[in-house]
Amino acid sequence: VVLSGEHLVLLWQDFASGQESRECMWTTVVEGLVEAPCSIVLTFYTALLTSATSGQPPSALFFASGLASLANITVCSTKLHFYGGDPGWADWLLVAATQKFPAAAAQTISFIVFAFAMRPVPTTVADLQRHSSCFLVF
Repeated sequence: VVLSGEHLVLLWQDFASGQESRECMWTTVVEGLVEAPCSIVLTFYTALLTSATSGQPPSALFFASGLASLANITVCSTKLHFYGGDPGWADWLLVAATQKFPAAAAQTISFIVFAFAMRPVPTTVADLQRHSSCFLVF
């Protein structure tokens, strides 16, 4: 886990001025388009592996984390879509709901399924530990 206080400092400065700075917007976009997709892929991949070995469905916490990441990806990609413009809320919601959310969901789900399909499916915890080595995929 990498913690950076830069984003909080930028938010505090923007709160004082009342306007979102360009630096804060780009920091938010990077966080939403780099960290959030990695988070959702690793979270759901872990949920799939845990579910495959335990025979239990993933907990609701996995799904809550995934939905929060999808929401973050959607908001950030929509902000980037309208960068430099001033869209109304209706246009913003329309793009987010019809373009950005479906694209984010499809891409992250395909990454998760691809990662899960590229390794032997574990059936027991011992099997999962035995198969925890790296599998290079080109």
